[in-house]
Parts: sequence; structure tokens; C-alpha cells
Amino acid sequence: MLAKLPLLLVFILAAFAGSCSRAETPPPARTEAGTPCAIAADWGARPVELRSEPGAAGNTMGFLAPGKPLVRLDTVSTASGEWIQLAQEGRKGWVDAQALSCVVAPQQARGILAREARQVVEALKSRDMNALARFVHPEQGVRFSPYAFLDKHSNVRMTAAGLRQALTETQKRLWGTFDGTGAPIRMTFAEYYRRFLYDHDYAAAPKVFYDSPPAVKGNTHDNSREEYPNAIIVEFHFPGFQAEREGMDYASLRLIFSEHRGAWYLVYLIHDQWTI
Repeated sequence: MLAKLPLLLVFILAAFAGSCSRAETPPPARTEAGTPCAIAADWGARPVELRSEPGAAGNTMGFLAPGKPLVRLDTVSTASGEWIQLAQEGRKGWVDAQALSCVVAPQQARGILAREARQVVEALKSRDMNALARFVHPEQGVRFSPYAFLDKHSNVRMTAAGLRQALTETQKRLWGTFDGTGAPIRMTFAEYYRRFLYDHDYAAAPKVFYDSPPAVKGNTHDNSREEYPNAIIVEFHFPGFQAEREGMDYASLRLIFSEHRGAWYLVYLIHDQWTI
């Protein structure tokens, strides 16, 4: 039947099919093999169980040997939390991610996510929610924080499907409270977008940091690394806009990427600025 169609129409249909498949393609950023891990400092002396499957239902195969090298092989999000597959001295198994710290070096983080982080910011600049949705974590969705401190229980969370329609919403959401006054931040997504998500042209930010300490330590505690010890954090930063403000008018947009089945997905968009 396809052979009977006009040649131009065949090309159009093929191009449309290709664009649809691209729109659903997950981000290509992959974990480099052999990312080192360690038992998290706050885990204490508790034994770390090595399980046969990712999840609390997996059989306990033994325990990690303290002080021995650990290598991350895979990560997966389940209903019982995030689990990391490790190799240690020839043994492989799954461990509760809360027990681990698997932070990659800044240069390695840049190599993994430089292109994807740039594409996220370009999607924000062009207000292309379909492009942005491609990077959203398939299990965790993406959360939004108006300031540096993250509260996963109260920060607004959206799925990729919800994000695609967000700019047209008329519903006002509670995004947090304003610094200084404590007044509720009750805005539509479009209003929040202008005030707290893309309030500056972060695609033109003069500084970009990969898995580095925050560019500026303001009065609001940045707990990104505490909440996501195994993530990659990318910061697009403006040191300031007016010399007389001596940097107190800095602005940052932080992107947190979490691994899932070997690929990295966006889980947080964080706005940071000087707070009282």
C-alpha cells in the first residue's frame, strides 16, 4: 500500500514517525563503567546488605566488606527506593542507595552530562516543554525548588506527561514560601517559570559547574548533596549583575540528575539567589 502513495507523502510520513520516536527517546547520557562508591559516612557501623534483586524483597546474599573497593554497575528506582548494583571482590548484588556515596569526579560528570545539561537549559530558554520532558526521570519525575534548600515532601513534583502541558495550566500551585516574608508562593506554572525557573538567561551563564561545591554559599542551606548523594549536580551560575552589589545579586540554576538503568535523568530544578 505504501508503494502506491505519492513519493512526497511517503517522505512526510517517514519524517513524522522519526520525530515521534525521537521525542520518546530517553536521554543518551550513560554512566561510565566502574564508578567508585563508598559506604556513606552517615550510615555508621550498621552492616550493609547485599541483595539478589533491587528491592526489599530481594534475597540477602551477604554483607559488604568495609574498606574494600566498591564499583557501581547499575542503578534502578523501585517502589521501595533507589537501589545500586555493585561489584566487590568478584561478588555482585544490589544495595540500598541510602547506604552509599557514589559521587563521580567533576571532570567525569562533565563528560557524562555536559551535552544533556545544555539541552535542558536550552529547552527552558525556548519554553519547549516537550524537549524538557524527554529528560525527566521515568519513576521519580522532576521537582522544583524556589531556593537552595530542598524539601522533597513539599516541593512540587511533575511527571514528564504533566510537564508537557504545564505552561498552559491556569491552576495555581503552592511552590513554597517567599524568603524574608514567609508569604506563600502561590503561582501558576507559567508564573513560577518566569520568577523562579528561568528568571535569567541561564543558557548564557558565564560559569557552569559539574559536581562541585555550590558557587556561592548563601544564607539558605544547600542540601542537594545530602538529599542526592549519588546524583550528578550541574550549576549554571551568574556571579552578579551590578558591581556595587558585590555579588549579592548572584543567580544560579541547579540541575540534579539521577541514574536509572544506566542512564541519567532530571529529578530537580533548583533556583538559587541571595536570601535574607
